[in-house]
Amino acid sequence: MITLVSIVTFSTIAYSVYVDVSGVFSTLSSPGKQGSASQLVVTGNTAKLDLDYSIQNSGLYPLLVAFSCQPDANAPLSCADVSVSIPVGSTQVVGFAITVSDLSKLRSLVSAGNPLHLNATAAFSLEPFATLSARFDLGNALSGAVQ
Repeated sequence: MITLVSIVTFSTIAYSVYVDVSGVFSTLSSPGKQGSASQLVVTGNTAKLDLDYSIQNSGLYPLLVAFSCQPDANAPLSCADVSVSIPVGSTQVVGFAITVSDLSKLRSLVSAGNPLHLNATAAFSLEPFATLSARFDLGNALSGAVQ
């Protein structure tokens, strides 16, 4: 009997992981797709990039989605960290913002050949069982955008 319960439990967890992870990654990897939006607003010497994604939880367990980042100490960048819990069968908009407080300084850092690092973390938790997180550097993308 314990074996049957274990098989059913692990099967539902595996199904939820597959459905949720494939849904989240298809949303995040398709810029411009329905359910995703980005907006860059430049005001004077500052800029703000807003990234909004509609993420659907088609799995069998609640899904926690979190984005955070940590810029270099000398870079005029900041991020608004976000953490959203998505109940089963619903869709939530997850918004993530990156702010450049001094575009001139950022451009001079990049043009001087200084590497720009913006270490970001995306975490997806199948509550309360498992967490998948990925760390990546957004610095190269930002360096190319400000030149």
